[in-house]
Amino acid sequence: MVLCSVEGCENEADRKGWCTRHYMRARRNGDPTKGNRAPGERAAFVAMAISSAGDDCSIWPFFVNKRNGYAQSNLEGRYRLVHRFVCEKVHGQPPSTGHQAAHSCGNRACINPNHLSWKTPLENEADKERHGTKRWGVKLHNAKLTSDEVIAIRVLRGRIPSAQICEIFGIDKAHVSAIQLGKSRTRG
Repeated sequence: MVLCSVEGCENEADRKGWCTRHYMRARRNGDPTKGNRAPGERAAFVAMAISSAGDDCSIWPFFVNKRNGYAQSNLEGRYRLVHRFVCEKVHGQPPSTGHQAAHSCGNRACINPNHLSWKTPLENEADKERHGTKRWGVKLHNAKLTSDEVIAIRVLRGRIPSAQICEIFGIDKAHVSAIQLGKSRTRG
């Protein structure tokens, strides 16, 4: 049996010389020894961010979802978005179930209460466009096309049939048409 290469760990090595726990920590935050936090450390950081809020962003130093960029944590017994938790603590409950905790700074990992407010989805999307953080087109994690492919589809308009473009790029006719007519949010 080969032991985990992290000093003091007595577990069996599973992947890359680490046990499963240390491998997952390395995968999550780049270091197999990072991950253990003192109880209450996250709640203390939230309390500090609320009490000493200034003009600068208060960047969450713990787990940030790599897919969407939002700070997340288990706070008061529930796993939640930290910026929404802070917004509730400082500004009260949202005016409706449809309201979102919006960042005026555009930094999704910021929990400064001076940068947070309740906004409708439409207002929040307008803010994202204003500060350049709106994700659409090739910025989306599940985008099917690159910027160069979008440009190529536009250049091919009228030169080859749409059905052939669909086959080349693996998208449907409606998507091809929307890109060529400039109606798609996919920009090149």
